[in-house]
Amino acid sequence: MRKVYEHLSRREFLIKFFGLWNTLLTDDYTLTKKELQFLVEVLMLPEKFKYSRFSTAARKYLVKQFDYAGWKLSPQGFSRVIDSLSKKGILVTDEDGVIDVHHSLKKVIDNNRKEYTFFVGFRLKEEE
Repeated sequence: MRKVYEHLSRREFLIKFFGLWNTLLTDDYTLTKKELQFLVEVLMLPEKFKYSRFSTAARKYLVKQFDYAGWKLSPQGFSRVIDSLSKKGILVTDEDGVIDVHHSLKKVIDNNRKEYTFFVGFRLKEEE
């Protein structure tokens, strides 16, 4: 089976990608709707925040974006979502305390890329 999506916006792509991502994860690592929304907004940040996605300026920008979308996010709520995404391995903190997206997701957030191909394989165990 093959499914091709054409002419998706970056936001649409990220939503579909993480929707697929969720189906492949165990329940402990599945993203909630709010986590997915949060992550997409973080990945949609303007280029000037590329190396500082969780800086004070980026947080202020994100809080405004969430306000426009009707989601009131307090500083504590912001921190809780970051903690949750960190526990799920989506966000990582380096030795300098800088929070960023896990390196395996860097290809997905590359704004220069315009085409993605993913393969999903299944291997069933032998029935006894």
